[in-house]
Amino acid sequence: TESQRSTIILYEEPELYIHPHLMRLLRDKLRDKSSNSSYQVIVSTHSPFLIDIAENPSSLKLIKDNNEGTRTVHEIDDSIFHVGEEYDEREMLRAALDFHPTVCEAFFAKRVVVVEGDTEVAILRFSSELCDKLGISKDLIKDTTIVSAGGKWTILAIARILSKLSIPFKVVHDTDRKGMTEEQIANISAINAFRANDKIRDIVGDANVFRVNDTFEHLLWDPVIDGNAPSEGGKPFNAWKRVRSYIDGSIALNPICEGKLRSVLQFIYE
Repeated sequence: TESQRSTIILYEEPELYIHPHLMRLLRDKLRDKSSNSSYQVIVSTHSPFLIDIAENPSSLKLIKDNNEGTRTVHEIDDSIFHVGEEYDEREMLRAALDFHPTVCEAFFAKRVVVVEGDTEVAILRFSSELCDKLGISKDLIKDTTIVSAGGKWTILAIARILSKLSIPFKVVHDTDRKGMTEEQIANISAINAFRANDKIRDIVGDANVFRVNDTFEHLLWDPVIDGNAPSEGGKPFNAWKRVRSYIDGSIALNPICEGKLRSVLQFIYE
């Protein structure tokens, strides 16, 4: 029981001067030690790689200083995730963190924008240059962390955590209607990507969510005018290459795509 934890290990910023591979090893060792009923491990850190939010949400305590010199502690409990027959947010977040450990950067950010995956990150990598080209204010860029959820359903788990920790955030995700009629939508599975739209809205609120019609690639390629986005080399690479070409003037986006791209950037940064 907790009362038997007679030894407390306090570790301040263990990430200092440690190789990233050794940092993960240290995290695992500290986790193993904390599973021993005789030990309580407390770590202060600025490293996203040391946070274990999926395995043990209640282990995270976010301490914030305000302008008046006082501190506020934000925390969450183990019941924060939806775990049911339709989908398991804890499992989805666990998988996302295995592939994208930088998700935890969100917990150290002043403001966060959660996106679905690598294509969005590839495009928003050029946020500063795109804002210059489109005449959009860049005041918030330096304080904004773009977080890839590694999938649409994982957005739900991340949004719940950010809300509970009082971290300002917005969400940008695909609509994923894919030309379906209302009748077809009524018959899609419970875990179809389209089903996540309303669930995300219920957590985030309409004012803080932007739905891209239909997918993020459509910010760069209009299916009618440009055809579908090329698949060879992967969607993130092709999106990255097309944005670079647009910024340096090698290509021009059609007005529909340019307008969509401007709307997304204004939502994120204005």
